[in-house]
Amino acid sequence: YKEYLNIIYAGGDDLFVIGRWDKVIEYAADIRNRFMEHTKGENLSISGGMAIVGAKLPIAKAAEIAGEAEEAAKHYNNGEKNAICFLGETVSWNGEFDEVRMLKDEFRHQIKDNGLSRSILHKMKTYAEMATEGKTLSYLWHSAYYLTRLSERCSPEAKAFIRELRNQRLTRGVRQYQLTALAARWAELELRNE
Repeated sequence: YKEYLNIIYAGGDDLFVIGRWDKVIEYAADIRNRFMEHTKGENLSISGGMAIVGAKLPIAKAAEIAGEAEEAAKHYNNGEKNAICFLGETVSWNGEFDEVRMLKDEFRHQIKDNGLSRSILHKMKTYAEMATEGKTLSYLWHSAYYLTRLSERCSPEAKAFIRELRNQRLTRGVRQYQLTALAARWAELELRNE
């Protein structure tokens, strides 16, 4: 990571790193995995927060924003901690992070290799916002309708992915919409950088 990241502070149980946003996420995941290997999973946890900011923002302000994300991770799931807050969403290291990363990779694959429209990324974020607001259940039928129509004009590989998204993933509740939106944001940023 030395070509992409700079460690600004490391002491005690704190670490402050600046660098390329995608490498910061990878680095955080590697730190968490190595921490778990080292501690042998003895009921210890690790929490972190990440902020994406412009190059001209002072580091002190960036640190403040990242600190707020870290606090969100520490208070995640009634103070269970063991989470990371990035791209505006807090996820547990226990399963949710890996699920989001896998779905992000699948979005990228379907868009790059199977011709799936990038519009799905924006739509998934929109439906997650509707679900989170919780005013109505219209996000359910809006997303089902959109995904059904999208699947009608896709390659067979993309169609299978969309059907799995519609019939399995998004039927599991509001949290799945939030995780899917996070994966969509992550995929969108990676595709934009390519």
